[in-house]
Amino acid sequence: MAATGAVRPGFGADGDLFFTADRTGAMQLWFRSSANATETLLTHSDRVGAYALSPDGSLVAFAEDLGGAQHWSLSVMRTNGEGPRTLSSVPGRVHHLVGWVPDQREVLAFANLREERFFDLLAFPVGGGAPRMLLKHDGSGMKAAILDDGSVVVSAHRDRLQHHHLIHVDRSGAIRQMTPNEPPALYDNPWSYGSDVLVLSNRGRDLAGVFRLATDGTCEPLVLADSEVTALATNGDGWAYELDREGLAEIHVVSHGTDHMVTGHPLGALPSEWTGQSLALDPDGRLAFALERYESPSAIYVCDAGGDARLVVPPSMEGIDLADLPIVESVRFGSFDGLEIPAFLLRPRSGGCRPTVIDLHGGPEAQSRPRWFPWTVALVGLGFNVLFPNVRGSTGYGVRYRSLDDVHLRMHSVQDVDAASDWLAREGIAPTGHIGVMGASYGGYLALAAAAFFPRRFAASVAIRAVSDYVAQFERVPPWRRPLREVEFGSLARDREFLASISPANFVDSIEAPILVIHGANDSLVSVLQAERVVEPLRRRGHDVTYVRYEDEGHGFAHAHNLADATKRIVDFFSSRI
Repeated sequence: MAATGAVRPGFGADGDLFFTADRTGAMQLWFRSSANATETLLTHSDRVGAYALSPDGSLVAFAEDLGGAQHWSLSVMRTNGEGPRTLSSVPGRVHHLVGWVPDQREVLAFANLREERFFDLLAFPVGGGAPRMLLKHDGSGMKAAILDDGSVVVSAHRDRLQHHHLIHVDRSGAIRQMTPNEPPALYDNPWSYGSDVLVLSNRGRDLAGVFRLATDGTCEPLVLADSEVTALATNGDGWAYELDREGLAEIHVVSHGTDHMVTGHPLGALPSEWTGQSLALDPDGRLAFALERYESPSAIYVCDAGGDARLVVPPSMEGIDLADLPIVESVRFGSFDGLEIPAFLLRPRSGGCRPTVIDLHGGPEAQSRPRWFPWTVALVGLGFNVLFPNVRGSTGYGVRYRSLDDVHLRMHSVQDVDAASDWLAREGIAPTGHIGVMGASYGGYLALAAAAFFPRRFAASVAIRAVSDYVAQFERVPPWRRPLREVEFGSLARDREFLASISPANFVDSIEAPILVIHGANDSLVSVLQAERVVEPLRRRGHDVTYVRYEDEGHGFAHAHNLADATKRIVDFFSSRI
């Protein structure tokens, strides 16, 4: 638990570097001087999320929340950490920071202040006062690019997380849709590029690439590769992007028409950041990026234009024996219908057939990529294997693969988990009867579903902030998330019976494996009641179930002491059960 990393790099004036790190036990904003490499803690919040430096580099806007609830408020301070003050904070509401207008009199953010289910684009005066409405949006768009002329291009969700419109809002308030209605496509992560924008898009293809769009809707592909582009950043003249090569990062910088692949860094991936960015370009073409590995927390690298990456902000690895770190292998296994499922297999250096934990990512539209998990390293250090599969429905492999678990295909992803267990035993990686399963959020649902629908396959299951009853979940889901969830899972109006049929809470009597349930009381995405719908009936029948509820956490771990406690419980649970 002493191992910590750094994420969300950003360049300040004179080459100074900003980043967020959890060195104090919670994510805070830090400053690294280019003159003498000293590092200074700038914030003392409960947790800091996204941040944005003002155009002249004198101020920084940042988001912060309390108790891990993801109800982000909006604050501003000088870049030396002095004078922090709140621009907007409304209990139970969310502010998603966008950035500064060119004259830096206002900070833009999406916020659901008007109504909980709708995120409008608002301009918050830095000097204080009521926000100004830029785009009244009955939806959940949360990303935008601010152009040099002060106009804004918004990436607004349509019917799912991976379908968008681009909407241009000029300085007079005139609104124009830039993208066609058909076919629906991804238009995500917009960045200002002169008078145009660069976006990630899969327009007319299966894999996402980089596209340049003018405000009149003219569209030009810039990168169409045989792997998905998953991250993007610009500096006005040049740009950088990440290719997802079977979950590993291949990072490129484009300057003056030349595409340079960055070398000099270890194998890893950019951290998956819902708030903030993992790439940053300064005006001189220097690139900063965060890189995370299964073998170490995230570190920050910098490379000059055309040069190799060099480590600038290393992770802290105090007290860890490097001999205990995992060996990582990229593998694939066949599922029930012949579909090949990609995965990462982590093993102790001594190898051999060993008890194995299958760890499942959330989302479902997400991807298991190299990432430092304390419980993963602890399990491998104690002699376990850990498998991270990207079951159907995962991102990073194109539109078709991502859609293979939609609505009535949902149980196919659970069958992928069963196939993973079968493959581990068949290949001699794990002994039959000594395979556990775990996951968080949607991965927690899969862990419960695997135990409920394939009860003899798994020796133990850990469900962290998991959905157990999709009918109850959709009755309580935050209003702004409902339309996005319904496209993937179905609606209460049309699919109530189906949603009940895939809910582990309705099949607790089938569960044979010991269960560990972990949840945060402040979870605004998956109510803590979801945990109790499984725990209480299991307790009534005298089943081996352990329930851990953290009163100061939400949908994730915002505090190191809780992560430490959960890690020990997970490791002890699997050590005694499989």
